[in-house]
Amino acid sequence: MTLTPTSVLMLIMMKLRSNFVDQELAYWFRVSRQTVNDLVCQALPSTTHYHQLPEKEKIIRNMPKVIKQTYRKCRVIIDCCKIFIERPGNFTARAMSWFNYKSHNTVKVLIAVSTVG
Repeated sequence: MTLTPTSVLMLIMMKLRSNFVDQELAYWFRVSRQTVNDLVCQALPSTTHYHQLPEKEKIIRNMPKVIKQTYRKCRVIIDCCKIFIERPGNFTARAMSWFNYKSHNTVKVLIAVSTVG
């Protein structure tokens, strides 16, 4: 079964927000666990890619009125999360994703949302 772009977005957001196990998402979206894993890996940018924020004036011009009035100094909304992942087969990836505090392999994600039209 091929997923629509809307379904892929929903799957990624469910993984990020609620950290469902890949097998659960695979069952709900009627795809293989590997497909879920591939989609999540493709959707999350590598840590070697950095994006420049737009100019301050451009952000302010496109910001919703309610945010502009309530949070006058807001330029970007940032959130961080840790997502449990299956234990990688590659030893280097396994060592890099191990988190002692949780005793589990995790991926750390930083998401920044800016308003640009």
